[in-house]
Amino acid sequence: MICQCKQCGKKFNLTEGEIEFYKSKGLSLPKRCKECRKINNNKNNSVSGKRLQTTLLLKTTG
Repeated sequence: MICQCKQCGKKFNLTEGEIEFYKSKGLSLPKRCKECRKINNNKNNSVSGKRLQTTLLLKTTG
């Protein structure tokens, strides 16, 4: 299945296996290509890490 990334506009392919995986988990099919999903996950992980560091710092100094 060929899809178009809603973030970068690039066309990407979802294999039958990927489609079955998402359906079996009750998830909607991805709207972003793997590259954009990876970029977004890295951004989210770095923000979560900074929140955790800030929380730990406040607990140890407060």
